[in-house]
Amino acid sequence: MRQDNHKKGKNYFWLVVFCVLFWLLVVVLARTTSPDQIRNFLIPGIFLPMTIALSVAIFLTLSILMMSARRAFRWSGAIVAYLLLRANGLGIWLNGVLIIGIMIVWEVLENWPERDHVKDEVV
Repeated sequence: MRQDNHKKGKNYFWLVVFCVLFWLLVVVLARTTSPDQIRNFLIPGIFLPMTIALSVAIFLTLSILMMSARRAFRWSGAIVAYLLLRANGLGIWLNGVLIIGIMIVWEVLENWPERDHVKDEVV
């Protein structure tokens, strides 16, 4: 049986569709609800519906741009963590710089070339 070659490439159509839908959901939530309505939904002070919608939208956008779900998950987590700090009055520029620094170090260490450690044998 012959296998089609066009199936080997990834199809990003549904990823783009869900990305647009989640960004539309973020816009609708931002325009129709007040922060007081969703601030203490299930978990106090976390803006849970907006946090979930925004984190999924950022994750899908970054996974399209970076073409790596693992890397997009880490960066979207860092962005949402900073936004939650900012919403609770703790999002000063130094926290943003520290989060970005941690993420850059993580990226560098993950992509660090592994070397074979040859043990020196004593003769």
